[in-house]
Amino acid sequence: MKENKSKRKKKGYVKTYVSGFIRAFVIALLLLLQFSLVFLLSYYLSSAVYIYLAMEFFGVFAVVGLVNQKTNASFKIGWLVIITLVPIAGLIMYFLWGANRSERINKRNMSYISYGYKFLVPDKRILEQYMAHYHKESSAVTYLENCHFPLYGNNNFEYYSLGEDAFEAIIADLEKAERFIFIEFFIVADGVLWNRIKNILIDKVKQGVEIKFLYDDYGSMFRTSKQLWQEIKDAGVEIAEFNSIGKYLDKLYLNYRSHQKIIVIDGKVGYTGGFNLADEYVNEVERFGIWKDTGVRIEGDGVFGLTATFLQMWTMTCEKTIEDYNVYKYIESADKNTSIVDEFESQINDSEGENKNDGRSGFCQVIADGPANNPENPIADTILQTKGSSLAALFQKSSTTSTIPHKSELSKAEIDAAAEKYTVNIT
Repeated sequence: MKENKSKRKKKGYVKTYVSGFIRAFVIALLLLLQFSLVFLLSYYLSSAVYIYLAMEFFGVFAVVGLVNQKTNASFKIGWLVIITLVPIAGLIMYFLWGANRSERINKRNMSYISYGYKFLVPDKRILEQYMAHYHKESSAVTYLENCHFPLYGNNNFEYYSLGEDAFEAIIADLEKAERFIFIEFFIVADGVLWNRIKNILIDKVKQGVEIKFLYDDYGSMFRTSKQLWQEIKDAGVEIAEFNSIGKYLDKLYLNYRSHQKIIVIDGKVGYTGGFNLADEYVNEVERFGIWKDTGVRIEGDGVFGLTATFLQMWTMTCEKTIEDYNVYKYIESADKNTSIVDEFESQINDSEGENKNDGRSGFCQVIADGPANNPENPIADTILQTKGSSLAALFQKSSTTSTIPHKSELSKAEIDAAAEKYTVNIT
């Protein structure tokens, strides 16, 4: 067994920017000021009996409306507790941050997500092939297809047990890009890894490659600077910042962040996993010991699931529709005249007959969850559906984008982790 490179790394340091802390301090002051004004107003209103009774009356209607609202339980419970404990102030805060304004934003966001559904059309032939081989495990797949997450055949998978292995493969594929590159991360950090990726992106833009880069503002604000983003923007990379914390103060909480990790190259190759674009994820610096986050490389038709997920988040963030997602499909796959289903069935039969189906060729569903999918939670629902069944699925828990490769992929993950003396807990 080859020696783990991570154990030979020298302890470095995590680079942070003062500008991020200044932004956080200013926003904290603004929030404190808003809360102070709310409680001051509620204090004076509560001293007027008629106004107090009127507020209590409206509070009852607010609670009833909140209970009947189609949203997740944590959102409802949070506001119900606030309104109950501090009736006047809680009601004012709800009308300011929790009611109509949030609903309008959510409707606008969902319009972009729903537009993308028209390109996520299930192929009944692929589902039939899946059911023929894995009939007992088909209920979850069918449910997810009804949630606009199609099942794809004709895929190859590569599993990476460490971030540094995944990023070496990512960098190799980025250097081969010819048409476009899509990148989305929750955390982006200046450092060794960033410099390697940045240089490739700048070179590819010069070669005429279209590049879109989406990052979460909260996840990256302490680890990047305005100059960092401006450098690649000036080079021609399209940049989008998800949920700027200075724009929506009512959406600072972690559940309204984009934790998705997606890389798509030419529509042919895609990556997802638990890693972020930061040095600790490739063990260039040491934080809390050896950092282990897994990743998956997909090559085949399933990559379009990642592409569509990225474009939905991109258009929602930029508030600009991309008319045709299909232009980002892999060209060769679109031009094939042979039956992919027949070809794929042959692959499945061959691999089963030789007992070689180890997750390297097969079916794939890309499941996207997060702020764009609230109040629905298809990943949680799928886990509940499959709990106690024979379906073994590999979920990257730290990412809101997950893949379900063949069940033997889970065994491979356990074996790799055990070989490196990691404890494996699957919940």
